[in-house]
Amino acid sequence: MLDIDKEKCTSCGKCAEVCPSGIIESERVDKKRVVSVAHPDWCNLCGHCMAVCAPRAITNDLLSYDDFEELGELDVSADSMKRLLLARRSVRRYKPEPVPDDTVAELIEVATHAGTGGNNQSIGFIVIRDAAVIQQLEDAVLDVLWNTGVKFMGNKTVMSALRLVAGSGTAEQMSRYYTMFKTMMDAGQLRGSMFRNAPALVVAYDKKSNRMAALDCAIAMRNVEVMAMTMGLGTCWSGFLVGADKMRPRRINGMLGLAGDERIHGALMLGYPKYTYNVKLPRKARKVTML
Repeated sequence: MLDIDKEKCTSCGKCAEVCPSGIIESERVDKKRVVSVAHPDWCNLCGHCMAVCAPRAITNDLLSYDDFEELGELDVSADSMKRLLLARRSVRRYKPEPVPDDTVAELIEVATHAGTGGNNQSIGFIVIRDAAVIQQLEDAVLDVLWNTGVKFMGNKTVMSALRLVAGSGTAEQMSRYYTMFKTMMDAGQLRGSMFRNAPALVVAYDKKSNRMAALDCAIAMRNVEVMAMTMGLGTCWSGFLVGADKMRPRRINGMLGLAGDERIHGALMLGYPKYTYNVKLPRKARKVTML
C-alpha cells in the first residue's frame, strides 16, 4: 500500500516524524539516515507523510498527489477567528429563503474534512430541504419524544425514581421539557417547535458500533456551524432529533433511508437568520486547572 521511491527520497525523516501510526522508520545506518516503510498495512490514509514530502517520494495505492490541493498560507488572524467564535449563536428564527446548492456543497465539504477517530471517515450526511419532509420528520420526533418518555415526566412517582437513578439535575431538566411540551401542546403551538421552520436540516450519522461516532459527528457539525457563519447563515443544534433516533431508530431511520445499524449523532437546523447577534454575551466562569 505504502512505498518510498529511494531515488527521490532525500532521507530528511519528516515523514517518519509526522506519521501517527509509526509506519515509517527513520534510523542511522553506517552514519547515514535511512528511511523505510516498516508496517505498510498499518496505514490509515491520513496523508501526513505525503503532505510533508517535498520531493513527492511517497506513493500510496489509495492516495494520489493529483488529489492534493495546495491551500497556500492561511490568512485568518487569531483575532478574527476569536470574534467569529464569540459571535456564534443558536439561531431559532429564519428567513424563508432556501439555502443554495453550491452553499450546501461547501458546507458538506468542510464537514468531510473534520477529524475522525483513527481517520475512519465513516460519517454520512443527509441534507433535507423539502419542507414537507421536514414537517413529517418533526411530527415523528414530537410523537416519539412525547410518547416514549416526556409524558411520563408528569408523574411524581416516575420523577422520584428518576432523581434516584439519574440525579436531581437530569430530573429537573426533564421536568422542564414536560412543562414545555405540555404547555405548547395544550395551546396548539407544537408545530415548528422542533426545527423552528428552518429551510434546511443537516444530519450526520454513522454506524452504531463506532464508539467514536458521536464525537466524530459533533466535530463535523462544528465545522458546518463555523463555516455557515462566514456565509451569512445561522444554525442551531437539534438534540431532539438525535434523541428521538436513539429512542425509536427504526421509525426515524426509516424516514431518512438509514440502515438499522446506523444512528444519527448530529443534526443542525440551517438557514439565513432573521436576526443577528454581533455581541459577546456573558458566560459562567468555568473551573480551569493548569498542570
